[in-house]
Amino acid sequence: MAARPGAAASRLAADGGTSPTVGACPSCPGSPVPSPWNTDPVSSQNVEIVRRAHDALNSGDTDALLALCEVRFRLDMSDRVFNPAVYEGHDGIRRFYAEVRDVWETYVWEPEELIEAGENVVALLHSSGRGRGSGVEVERRTAMVWTIDGGRAAAVRFFRDRTRAMEAVGLAAHALDLGE
Repeated sequence: MAARPGAAASRLAADGGTSPTVGACPSCPGSPVPSPWNTDPVSSQNVEIVRRAHDALNSGDTDALLALCEVRFRLDMSDRVFNPAVYEGHDGIRRFYAEVRDVWETYVWEPEELIEAGENVVALLHSSGRGRGSGVEVERRTAMVWTIDGGRAAAVRFFRDRTRAMEAVGLAAHALDLGE
């Protein structure tokens, strides 16, 4: 379920610190503080799950990643330019990671910022990799929307466009704050 416009959203720097723009949404009714995000003291649990998931994904520790994910986890990479696909369950996670290793010598999705919106966490990413065999290097800014349910990752959806990721969780009014 996506957060509705005006729903509480916390914006945290990827290193775990609260960004200097934490406050209340100026476009949300009754917001007292003129900055782009509402704070939510409980937000750190979902954000920490996503941070740990990216650490596991980027280090190749699939066991640690699987431990954070529901058995029915859904990985939606349908917005990829090449080989768009949706992967289901723990076997899907393993298959996705094996496909990445087959094509890329290295590939990381480094969170620059994690933004919580209800049960979702938007990971604004710096993605980079080096092709296996070709040595071709790629670098881009992307996003993933993680859905957390009961303390475990239930789904993640990849977005090439960060603004679309923000819109997907009901933060369209805040997408302008991305400066892209």
